[in-house]
Amino acid sequence: MIRFQQPFLHIALGVASTLVISSCAAKLKPLTVDHITANPEMLELVGTEVPTTLTVQIPAEWMHRKAQVNFVPVLRYKGGESWGTTHAIQGEEVLDNHQIIPYKEGGVAEFSTRFTYDPRMQESDLFLTFRATVNGKQVELPSVKVGQGVLTTAALANLSGSSPVMATDAFQRIIQDRYNADIHFLIQQAQVRTSEIKKQEMADLKDVIENADEAPNQHVKVEIQAYASPDGGVALNEKLSAQREKNTSEALRRALARDIQISAHYTAEDWEGFRMFVEQSDIQDKDLILRVLSMYTDPEEREREIRNISVVFEQLAQDILPKLRRSRVSALVETIGKSDLEITEIAQQAPQKLTIEELLYAAAIAKKNMDKAQLYRRATELYPQDARAYNNVAALLMAEGKYNEAKPWLEKSRSVADNPEARLNTALLALEEGDISLAEELIGQSLQSGNNEVLALLYLKQGKYHQAVEAFGETKSNNAALAQLLTKQYDRAMETLNEVVLTNATTDYLKAIVAMRMHDAQSAINFLNEAFRRNPALRTQAAVDKEFTTLLNNEHFKQLIR
Repeated sequence: MIRFQQPFLHIALGVASTLVISSCAAKLKPLTVDHITANPEMLELVGTEVPTTLTVQIPAEWMHRKAQVNFVPVLRYKGGESWGTTHAIQGEEVLDNHQIIPYKEGGVAEFSTRFTYDPRMQESDLFLTFRATVNGKQVELPSVKVGQGVLTTAALANLSGSSPVMATDAFQRIIQDRYNADIHFLIQQAQVRTSEIKKQEMADLKDVIENADEAPNQHVKVEIQAYASPDGGVALNEKLSAQREKNTSEALRRALARDIQISAHYTAEDWEGFRMFVEQSDIQDKDLILRVLSMYTDPEEREREIRNISVVFEQLAQDILPKLRRSRVSALVETIGKSDLEITEIAQQAPQKLTIEELLYAAAIAKKNMDKAQLYRRATELYPQDARAYNNVAALLMAEGKYNEAKPWLEKSRSVADNPEARLNTALLALEEGDISLAEELIGQSLQSGNNEVLALLYLKQGKYHQAVEAFGETKSNNAALAQLLTKQYDRAMETLNEVVLTNATTDYLKAIVAMRMHDAQSAINFLNEAFRRNPALRTQAAVDKEFTTLLNNEHFKQLIR
C-alpha cells in the first residue's frame, strides 16, 4: 500500500477542484430566441438587398472571461443559403479589439447585416449561428431561428412596369422660315439706289417671295422695317426713316412680279441695332459706349455723350452707323405639310417618298404596334444614318418583353449616333438584369433628356423609395404605384393603379397588395382573381407571398391558389 503524505493530498485535491471549475466555466450555455430580436420582425427586400438588424441580449454570468463568440446570421432557403456579416464579442480577459461583454453584468450586442436578394429567399428562415472559443478551444453552440420569410414586394419593380423611351420625330405640319435682306442708304438720304434693289441677296429674297406666293402649300408674309442711325437729331431721323419705309415699299412692289401685300414700319433711331453692332465689334472703348447706353435713356443725351468720346465717334461713324441706315425686308414663309391621311397612305404605298421626319411621324401615329414596327424598320433601311428608328424598333420589342431581341437594335442605334433614348433603354435593360452600376452610368449621361421615369426605376432598384416617388411625379404606371405603396401612400397608390392606361396582371396584383395593406381582404381576393385570370403563373407567387399571410386560412384564397 502506498501512503500519501498530507501536503501532497491537499495539492492533488486543489488541482482536481480547479479542473472541475474550469471545465464548467468553459461551457457557454445555448442562447434561445428569447435572447435574440430581429428588426424588422419580417425581413423585407429593399432595392436589391434584404437588410436586418439583430439584437442579442447577453445574460449575466454567461460570457466567459476568456471566450470569444462570433455571431453569424444565415438566411437559409431551398437550394441554398446566404451568409451575413459576422459580429464578434469577447470576454474581459481576451486581448482583441471586439466588443467586450462583462461576465457579471452581461450586455447587449447589436449589429446590422444585409443579404443580396435571391428570389428563393421568399421562402426562407433566418438563423443566428455561432462560432465560439474559450481559451482557444472551440465550443459548440446550437444555431437559433430568429425569423421566417422575406417580404418581396419591391421585386415587382421591373421593366414591364415602365415605358421604354421612344425617340421623337421633328415633323411639323406648318414650318415657318424667315428670310431677310437689307437695303442700305447713304447718310441723310432716303432714295433706294438701283444697286441695292438689284443686289444678289435682294434677288434671292425676291425669288423666295414669288415662289412661296405661287406654291399651293405655302403662304408668305412680307414685312419692311426701316431705320435711321441715331445721329443727326430725333426730328430729322423720324422724317428720314419714314421716307425710307415708303421708298422701300414702292421699290419692292415694282420689283416683284406678283401683287403681294406688304406690311411696313419704321423706327426713328435704331439704338437696339447700334447696341448689337457695338457688342459684336472690336471697337476701341466698346465697354464705355455700352455703359453710356445703359446709363442714359434720352436719345439726345446718349448721342451727346457718345460724341464726347471724339476718337471713338469717328470710328463709330465709319464702321457702325452706316450699317444702321437701312430698311430690312423680311419674308416669313409658312410651308403647310402633308395631312395625317396623306402621310399614312404614302407610308403604306411608297414610304421612300417621305422624308425621315414624315416617316417617323407616320410610325408614331400608326394605331397598331405591328404597323409601327414595320415603318420603323423601313426607316432604318431608307435612312440608315438616323439613330432614332433603330431605337424605336428596340423600344417596341422591349414593350413586348423581347429584351434579347431589343439589344442589337439598341447597339446599332448607339453606333450610328450616341443618343439619350438608346442610352436610357439600355439602362432599363441593365436594371432588369440587375446591373445597377451600368444603369447608373447610362442614366447619369442622359439626365438632360427630361425623362425621369427611368431614373425613378433606378431609385426603386436602389431602395430609395421617396426619391422614386418624387421622380415619378404624376406618372401613372405600375412602378409609380409601387413606389407609393412602399412609402405607405396607399390611397395614392390605388388611385395611380386605377389610372394606368395599359394594365396587366401585375396591375391587379399590386391592387391586391394595396387592399391588404388597407385591411380590405375581400377586395384583395377580387383583385387576385383578376390577376390570376390574366396570368395564372401568379398563383404560385401569391401562395408564398408574405403580403397574403393572413389569407392562408381563407377558403376563397385557398381555392384561388390551387
